[in-house]
Amino acid sequence: MVPKLCLELERRQHEIPRQIRTGVKTGVSLSRTRLYHYIAGVEVSQFYEVPEGMIGIVLPAREYAVYTHLGASDRTEIDQTLLLHMDKLRQRGLEPDLSAYALEIRHSGHSSSIDIHLPLRGTNPSDDSPEFVYRPL
Repeated sequence: MVPKLCLELERRQHEIPRQIRTGVKTGVSLSRTRLYHYIAGVEVSQFYEVPEGMIGIVLPAREYAVYTHLGASDRTEIDQTLLLHMDKLRQRGLEPDLSAYALEIRHSGHSSSIDIHLPLRGTNPSDDSPEFVYRPL
């Protein structure tokens, strides 16, 4: 996660009602080209009251390729691993969807392990599918 956002989330996480998984933080990022949009947050069952200065986001159901990044958790290291796995996906005939949000899921106590969920192009599941559909690498 982006360090400044992560620190702010740590400081204010107690304000977020209806958290689903204690100790799990999710980074949501859009595009790794010119414009970079990143949200640090936690999964909630629903959000009626979003704390002041925060936003809520609902991600549509879709298929993701999932891999675990092990090692340093700095942005450069994570992005290098991301590029490597994007190449692997393309070698398997799968295309990452850079117009959709990718997820970075961190579990407390596992600072060197991040589950990365890359959205796939052209593989959106039907509306009655689970929120996240995984395709392990």
